[in-house]
Amino acid sequence: MPTRVIFCGDVHLGRRPAGLPDSLGALSEHTLRELGPRAALARAVAEALRLEADAFVFAGDVVDEENSRFEAYGPLRESVERLLRGGVRTFGVAGNHDVGTLPQLARDLPGFQLLGAGGRWEDASVEGRDGPRIALRGWSFPRRVVEQSPLLDERPARPADARALLCVVHGDLDVSASRYAPLRRRDLEGERDASAWFLGHVHRPSLDPASTRPIGYLGSLSALDRTETGDHGPWLAEVGDSGVVSIRHIPLAPLRFEQLELDASGWESAEQLEHELLAALGAAGERQRQSAHPARALGISVVVQGSLARLRELRTAVAGFETAGMPHRDFERLHAFIAKLEDRTRPRIDLAQRAHRDDPSGRLAQRLLALEDPASPLGMRLIAAARSAFEQQSRRQREFAGALAPIEWDEEQARERLKRMGWSALEALEATRQETA
Repeated sequence: MPTRVIFCGDVHLGRRPAGLPDSLGALSEHTLRELGPRAALARAVAEALRLEADAFVFAGDVVDEENSRFEAYGPLRESVERLLRGGVRTFGVAGNHDVGTLPQLARDLPGFQLLGAGGRWEDASVEGRDGPRIALRGWSFPRRVVEQSPLLDERPARPADARALLCVVHGDLDVSASRYAPLRRRDLEGERDASAWFLGHVHRPSLDPASTRPIGYLGSLSALDRTETGDHGPWLAEVGDSGVVSIRHIPLAPLRFEQLELDASGWESAEQLEHELLAALGAAGERQRQSAHPARALGISVVVQGSLARLRELRTAVAGFETAGMPHRDFERLHAFIAKLEDRTRPRIDLAQRAHRDDPSGRLAQRLLALEDPASPLGMRLIAAARSAFEQQSRRQREFAGALAPIEWDEEQARERLKRMGWSALEALEATRQETA
């Protein structure tokens, strides 16, 4: 059998998940506690015991803030004690949120080992129950802000008897101006002793299960708001006698968020919106029923797109849901709901025809057509003007709050935002024209 290690990304005990609808309040089985980080950690611990893991490793930010330590410390200690009673050795590295909590836990529980205390790399040996000996290497935040790369600190030599060296650290990957332990992927790749790198800090998982030398983020243990879509949960790393590391994501999160795009171009009336939303909830609920680890609550953020002749009716329908409450459906042990409804529909206007007009709507149509063509000189001028405005605004923000890291310019996002603004203005002009007529 291989040696098995469960890696656990950002838990943020003490934080309550955001974006939950009022419809959850009426269901006693779906409480914040049952959907939040505490329940996610309990699921991860139970899975580690079921798999008879040899070790369980926290990758930092186990608690949300130091001021929530008292709320979070009890559940954290209970979870670690449960692992230790089950014969699972338990380790952790401190992140920027728990520079005080994890060292305290290590002092209170001798069975819990904090790796890399004080910002010094440290190795620990793990003997598999039926698998090979491996080494864990970790580095912990010595204080809340660390502006230099942890890789500048000295690292011990790889243990000669270890078939694999699994490294864990909390930090910002390829964000040079970060104040939270900036790391460069090429530097991690250059660490030839390391068999894998498991990172905490960013909540979107980025590890590749197909890689034989994994490097990436574990992601948050459970979704904390509707932006954290997709699979969340711990990762299982297995090392056989060959020393090759294989990894698998275990989507145990009790709360899940997804995104969906609906094309309304063929809709005959705005009444179809509710039908499509309920159908989307039904399909998502069925997928969860078929899952090996179904969530307890599922929120879907929906973007409605396309061009419509009767656009005002759809706007009224969307506003009605925002006022009266979003659609939701209940399944066995699952509550599915619409977390957000975003209207990106457009009026049904022939831009090429409208662009021949010598009026504000014609000039808007010309700009929208130019933004659709990456080679258009007019489109390039619009993007250049947007970038200039963006950089001026970024400079003002940095001067006002100098601690903020600069926001990176993204041309495609800027192009899409300009198009949305242009269509919104064109729609307003069209509505004014129709009212005047």
